[in-house]
Amino acid sequence: MNYVNLGAAALCAILGLLVLLNRAPWMLESYRVEAKEGQYDMRKLCRAAGILLLALSGLCLGMFLLGMVLPKLVVPITLAGWLAYALMALGGLLYIGMAKRFRV
Repeated sequence: MNYVNLGAAALCAILGLLVLLNRAPWMLESYRVEAKEGQYDMRKLCRAAGILLLALSGLCLGMFLLGMVLPKLVVPITLAGWLAYALMALGGLLYIGMAKRFRV
């Protein structure tokens, strides 16, 4: 079960780097449609989404490493970590969606 955290960390890191380097703006498709209409600055939006994905990757990597150090507590660590992951992702998406700094 602990290796799921490592896989999630790797996936978030790869996707985060792609978005951060503006190589995959198609991942933010709903914002991209509005950006064509001149409402969003896609470069700033990609940067914020990439940083969020890298932060989520760091959280997953931390769960993996903590689970390796404390193998008897891997289930509580994973459950607490995924709760923190969900809250962090939700907060980040709300921040990105509601912040006026990404609008043109």
